[in-house]
Amino acid sequence: MADVSTLPSVELGVLGPLQVRQDGSPVAIPGAKPRAILTMLGLHNGSVVPADALIKLLWGDDPPRTADKALQTHVSSLRRTLGDGVVVTEGAGWTLKGTDVDASRYKLAAKAGRDAAAAGDTGDAAARFEEALMLWRGIPELPDGQRGQSEKTRWIESHAALVEDRADALLATGRVAEVIGDLEAAVAEAPLRERRWGQLMLALYRAGRQGEALGAYQRARSLLADELGVDPGPELRRLETAIVAQDASLDIAVTQHLPSVTRAVTFLLTDIEGSTAAWEADADAMAIALARHDELVEQVVTSRGGRLIKTRGEGDATFSVFDRPSAGAAAAIELQDAITHEPWASREPIRVRMALHTGEVELRDGDYFGRAVNRVARLRSLAEGGQILCSGATAELVIDSLADDVMLDDLGMRQLKNLARPEHVFELRLETAPAQPQPETTEPPMERPGLPAVLVGPGPFVGRGRELERLLSVWQTALAGGVPTVLIAGEPGVGKTRLAGEWSQRAYAQGAVVLYGRCDEDLGAPYQPFAEALRSLVPCIGADRLRGLRGVESLLPLVPGLTDVVPDLAPRAHPDPDTERYALFDAVVALLEIASKSAPVLLILDDLHWAAKPTLLLLRHLLRFGDHARVQIVGTYRSTDLDRSHPLAAGRRPTPRRHGQPAEPVRPRRRRRDHIRRRGRLRRRRARPRVGVSHGR
Repeated sequence: MADVSTLPSVELGVLGPLQVRQDGSPVAIPGAKPRAILTMLGLHNGSVVPADALIKLLWGDDPPRTADKALQTHVSSLRRTLGDGVVVTEGAGWTLKGTDVDASRYKLAAKAGRDAAAAGDTGDAAARFEEALMLWRGIPELPDGQRGQSEKTRWIESHAALVEDRADALLATGRVAEVIGDLEAAVAEAPLRERRWGQLMLALYRAGRQGEALGAYQRARSLLADELGVDPGPELRRLETAIVAQDASLDIAVTQHLPSVTRAVTFLLTDIEGSTAAWEADADAMAIALARHDELVEQVVTSRGGRLIKTRGEGDATFSVFDRPSAGAAAAIELQDAITHEPWASREPIRVRMALHTGEVELRDGDYFGRAVNRVARLRSLAEGGQILCSGATAELVIDSLADDVMLDDLGMRQLKNLARPEHVFELRLETAPAQPQPETTEPPMERPGLPAVLVGPGPFVGRGRELERLLSVWQTALAGGVPTVLIAGEPGVGKTRLAGEWSQRAYAQGAVVLYGRCDEDLGAPYQPFAEALRSLVPCIGADRLRGLRGVESLLPLVPGLTDVVPDLAPRAHPDPDTERYALFDAVVALLEIASKSAPVLLILDDLHWAAKPTLLLLRHLLRFGDHARVQIVGTYRSTDLDRSHPLAAGRRPTPRRHGQPAEPVRPRRRRRDHIRRRGRLRRRRARPRVGVSHGR
């Protein structure tokens, strides 16, 4: 390997379209894939990017068999262009050496700005934030697949937060006139970020423009109502009230000495696995063990500069806060190691599960409030005893500061209970500690069909937050087993399929198998949407699983391509049509049960208002007898195209439940006004799809 000190100087710009300069001269990097690799290495400069991560970046979840060889070829191409010793192999991945990367300088400047703001030096904070923002040229040049989009989203969010941090610093230093124009541009760029509207209102008020400040609030309120159907959040409403009252706390002389309403901190949450059983087995020994556990937590947290906010807040849970993510990570590692080697008085060793998450929270009356608190609590519930889980935000902030014997394992995207956005989860552990074992399977994993193209909508998806939350809530039921059903109704063009498509993309990103079938008015074929949906599933299940499926031959009328997977399959004669039909129905249920063992299944049935009777009978059978499957069905239909005899008319479900009463259709909450007055005229609100829920269990 070449001596780094003798290498030509390489400058890399990845915050925007890729730029490479060597010894001051621009260097062309030919090919989209080599450019994506170099961009990814630059965004993670100073750490090793595993080969698996690059393969997923370039080819997604279904890479070709030659992906490893092709990746090596692209890396070799980069080395030929940049010279030896720039792209360096380390372990099972690659890293950059001797390279000046704008992303690294961006992160350093942003951190320096936040440290200065925390210390009360708002002038230096503003300068550091401006230094970082000057490096931003745009979105990193990465592919549009799941991994690339996730990486781009992370940097977009980082930049958006930095714009707002700079505005806070300028407001605190009294540079009001300078920041108003920037904030007008900022709210135009991201009109749904309420923090920016609050900053603009405060800047206008401090500039002596109280009326315009209140006008900004009205603009924000109208936009949020129009786009999302919600009112401004409590912070924005409190600010409006304070501006109307000309509250003295808004004056800069006061706010200079007050901490920001929000701040970024790192939370460490812990609790003891199996503590209830331990108390039942030997209460005296558990009391001694718990006291020692509390001593260890307090010693480690305080020695690392953290603050122990709560103990016994939730059973045996502890809640600690750190200003620096690296301190929180070090405390978690040290604490887990101490707990592992402690000679416990209880019959069984104490096993503690931990979670780390970094995010913005509100500090009020000595306690912390905000979404970050909920997220770290949900993350902790995913952990096993002896395990430390990190959110993606924390992992990114600590990866460059971890000790050599500390590992950060990528566990992929996980859905957190009752939270709409999934989390990229990492496990933090000592190199000597074994990784938590994954569940063993006796069969090779099932291949996953790709996301149906019809479900990928054009452009960004805005609004419909409540409907998506309801879909997520029903999804949690499907994960536990059963076939809950969501019906999306509305007029033509209201966005029923678009809503189903947005949800399917989110479920697919969480690892779901997504199947799609549509009822056609002209064809009217029996079981048409099921035939279309299962056509893509059967090849992925594989011949061995299909041969073990009882009654698999009954699927042949529905999926003729079954013989391509199991060539020796022959249809079975049935004594009468009813027996044949129910054999088919049972085989469909069994097929979905097998598929959902590997991953939960989302089945989209589009345009059910055109469904033939056989389709609805099969749907009813699946809902009645799919207790052992993990399937969510999302059906769309036009409420205007149903006659009174149709099972979906008047919001009724297509099938009865096996137990209990039918679920009532759920409508989005009505807004307080049916119309909004904007620009001097009355505008009727856009129609929205109605979402109704039923359960097959």
